[in-house]
Amino acid sequence: MASAHGHMADNKKQILVVFLLFIFLHIAVYSLSPANGFLEPDTTSYLAPANALIQTGSFSSETRLPGYPFMLAGIAVVTKRFALAVVMAQALLLFMTALVASRLSENILSRTGLITLVFVCFNPAASFYAQQILPDTLFAFFLILHIYFLVQASHSGSLTTAIGAGMAAGATALIRGNGQYVIWLMPLALSAAYALLHERPQKPFICKLGVTPVLAALVVCSPWLIYNWQKGEGVSFISRDYAHYSMHDNVVAAIALERNVPFTNAREAVYDMVRQKENIQKIQWESFTAAQKYRFVSSNSFYILLSSNVFDFSRAISKAIIKFFLVNDGQTWAAFWQLSADRRSEPEIVSRYSLSAVLEGKLPVSATTYASHAGTLGVVLLMRILGVLGAIYFARKKLWYLLAIFGAYVTLFTLSAGFIGYSRYRVPVDPLLMILAAVGSLVSLRFVVTRSGRQLSFPVSNG
Repeated sequence: MASAHGHMADNKKQILVVFLLFIFLHIAVYSLSPANGFLEPDTTSYLAPANALIQTGSFSSETRLPGYPFMLAGIAVVTKRFALAVVMAQALLLFMTALVASRLSENILSRTGLITLVFVCFNPAASFYAQQILPDTLFAFFLILHIYFLVQASHSGSLTTAIGAGMAAGATALIRGNGQYVIWLMPLALSAAYALLHERPQKPFICKLGVTPVLAALVVCSPWLIYNWQKGEGVSFISRDYAHYSMHDNVVAAIALERNVPFTNAREAVYDMVRQKENIQKIQWESFTAAQKYRFVSSNSFYILLSSNVFDFSRAISKAIIKFFLVNDGQTWAAFWQLSADRRSEPEIVSRYSLSAVLEGKLPVSATTYASHAGTLGVVLLMRILGVLGAIYFARKKLWYLLAIFGAYVTLFTLSAGFIGYSRYRVPVDPLLMILAAVGSLVSLRFVVTRSGRQLSFPVSNG
């Protein structure tokens, strides 16, 4: 793989300009946002264990992993300007994510590094979640770091670099539940990429290269695995309550997509199906805690999903995949600027700012809502079109190892998002999609310049 150091070094001034614009943007958004604009419905579930860490010195949460609460607790200990410090820390993490992605992109195709940096830094979805007290920015940083080391290890066969990939994968597993799948996908992706890059690779070495980072990841996660085992959860990355909660939301989201109804209506329909199957009276059901309801829905998930006809279920899967790649952040940005934190926790209110509500035209639509949807939808569509061109370039240049790695991780997160089509579940792999878009944009520019009769050279890596 060709080194990106030389060309990226030449771009120091441009990188500094991007950084200053980026930081100014995030300071401006934070300063102009409504009171407590950094709070999302899920925020409390991360703040509670962080506060417990500070007060008791021990971690306690039934549904959350320790990585992000530890970060929040560390910030709360060192500063009183907690919210501002978290947002700025996450903005810096997002910029670091962009730097790693740009280095990876530059290694693939010279002169795409700066483009990738801009695409990742000013991605509307990533920018929104950097402003929220949520773990997505931290998770995305460790994921792109993991993939960077993975690509390097697939070229060099270095066990040290593979260990770096494993340690970053272990960090992802401590931040979000689907991070554990990164660990199990890692040996397959690394082995496949190494085999595609090297002629007649030795099978014992491929096995060693695949197993070593997994062991490194498990060492990083071992305190958490032991903690769960001592709690009676078994050797598991997530608690049973978290597994039930995730399954509950996916089942409800599936029914919402199948029947084209709001999430709250779908939830009631799911509860009706569970009560009927389990023969539970409504009055008794209402006395159950949320965790008990989640457990019932989770245990009946296959019954609920298979009760739909094949056509409706297939349509729901198709909708979920399309939403994963094409959902824009117009609704989240529009609600962010126009609603208080309390009102943003009410799905019925937030749904009034959705793209479908705007297109229906049944309710008055503000200029802010129009601008939010137009801007974010334009960015998403442009990135997907350029991304397809980038993928075609990879195929034409026979960069099969990159297609294998990028395809594996994008597929993993598409599947792990399930039927929940929020852009925050795409944010971790957005840097990969932005690299493809950067390559696609440069290839498109080369095509236009060539057709115009001008000459412009684009050095390509040996990868």
